[in-house]
This record gives sequence, structure tokens and C-alpha cells, in this order.
Amino acid sequence: MTEWEKIAIKSTRCRFLFWIRALFPFIFEMIMSDIKRPNQLNFFCMALNDPLTMIWNIKHLEEPNIAIDNYKKDIYKAFTDKVIKPICRRVEEEIRLQIHQAIIPNLRQKNPLNEKIFDCNKYLSMSEIFLFEKRINIKEEVRVYLGKVFYQMSAMAPHDF
Repeated sequence: MTEWEKIAIKSTRCRFLFWIRALFPFIFEMIMSDIKRPNQLNFFCMALNDPLTMIWNIKHLEEPNIAIDNYKKDIYKAFTDKVIKPICRRVEEEIRLQIHQAIIPNLRQKNPLNEKIFDCNKYLSMSEIFLFEKRINIKEEVRVYLGKVFYQMSAMAPHDF
């Protein structure tokens, strides 16, 4: 009974995730595709830390930091491509549609009863995600992305600002 913590750690560690790295983009995509699951993202990101102790003990490289850095790069890339970028693009698309519907007369309006509306608030109100040593705030990532996109648009065509 006194070693319950060691037993719990041993039975719940997720070291096997290291061997299914190729599936990470699909797992991120699957989590983000279901509107009821975005909170599972934080749990999955926490599980991604478990293989680090195993990777740290590798012997075929002079420094295990190389393997750890490669592992983290793969995960950051998958996270950026399948979580951050799609949310940013969808928010940008919704903003553009709303602006065009307000500016252009006779443009067909979206009917929320007939068409599915993207609820960006679900993603923007998520708590911070901890991915290794980084603290990722989805709302801040979207703000930076929109600032960059709309700044570039106004800098390229100031007459259309």
C-alpha cells in the first residue's frame, strides 16, 4: 500500500507514444474535429512528456539531446499544422465572411439554422496548453496570426485598407 504512487506511475505512463509518432498529426486532427473534445488536447499533450525519460537514456547517440530535440520538433510541427493553423484559418475565414456580408449588398447571408456555424469561442476560451516547456495560448496564437495577416494586407494595398 505504501508504494501506490510507483504502481500508479508505472501503470499509467504513456511511453508507447514514442513509437506511434507518425500518428500524432492524425490524433491532433481527430481531437480538433470533434467540438466536444478540445479539452482532451491538454491531456494528450501531457502524455507526450512520458517518452522523454526513455529517450534520455538512449545509447546510440553521443548526446540524447539530439533525439529529444527531434522528438519535440516533430510534435511541435504536428501541433502547429493540425491545431493552431486550422483554427487561425477558420477564424480568419469567418471574419472575412462577416465583413463581406456587411459590405457587399445582396450577398447571401448564412442561415445558422441550415448551415453549420464555426464556433471559434470554444477554441479561443480554452485554457493554456502545456506542450513540453512551452505554454501555448490558442487565443494569443490567433491574435498574432490575424495581426500578421491583416497587417500584410494593409501594407500591400493601403488604398484598400
